[in-house]
Amino acid sequence: MRMLSLYAVETINLFEIYEVILQRHLEGTDTYEAWKMISKSQGSHIKRADFFRYCIIYYYGGIYVDLDVGIHHTMRMLLQAGLTILVWEPETAMEEFTKWKKGDFDRTLMLSGIVASGIRKSDFLGYLVNWISANYVSHRHGNGTSVLDATGPKVCAEAYRCVLV
Repeated sequence: MRMLSLYAVETINLFEIYEVILQRHLEGTDTYEAWKMISKSQGSHIKRADFFRYCIIYYYGGIYVDLDVGIHHTMRMLLQAGLTILVWEPETAMEEFTKWKKGDFDRTLMLSGIVASGIRKSDFLGYLVNWISANYVSHRHGNGTSVLDATGPKVCAEAYRCVLV
């Protein structure tokens, strides 16, 4: 006779956790207002994940790496040195995005799936969080703004060009 074991599986909605964390720390700020606006926009699950990632790394430091990125060496020394690390896609990897080339936007400056900061409140991540917040609060980015433009690689490249170049 075979026994069947049943396990209770509880699902966790990460966005509910994100909401609690951001509300607790940022309520009453433009950043929290932007979060609420992003939550109501098209493609919001990706935009919220991107924005939350930038906020957490800005306020606490740390590392975010996409699952499809291989790390061959420890990043501990880089973080201990107090560096902010951004990894950019090479132009050859970005050929499919040639339609993005508008005006002076440089498609070689597309942020890859790695963001790390060994310090809290790094200048670049602070600027990026404020840039995204301002775009939403001022209604520059609305419901139909693409993920790539709103919180993805394109907005990271724009912020990079403004603050670090």
